[in-house]
Amino acid sequence: MAFTQARVHAAIDAAVGTVTHVQLHTGDPGGSGTSAVASGVDRVAIDLPAASGGQTEETVTFTIPGAGGPYTHVSLWTASTGGTYCGSGVLDPQESFAGAGTLDVTVTVTGSSS
Repeated sequence: MAFTQARVHAAIDAAVGTVTHVQLHTGDPGGSGTSAVASGVDRVAIDLPAASGGQTEETVTFTIPGAGGPYTHVSLWTASTGGTYCGSGVLDPQESFAGAGTLDVTVTVTGSSS
């Protein structure tokens, strides 16, 4: 049995409703979201819009303080520090830096009605 697109959108919106920040990682964040946190890289704010077309997405920009990486994952949080871990995703491709810079990441949360 499949859910209607409206139900999928409602589920996505409920799942990300409290997500306010994204953290960058150099490996799998693990079950608590606290493993392999990218050193010196602060969480960045995110404001995911209402789901449409089975997904919601927003691009965030991380400030990279110096050489580092590879950056492999992001995690979703309810606060700029501490807070509740809400989930994670893999970066494809992974990114590494030889010096300071910025990294744009498009965070996409999807659902399916089939």
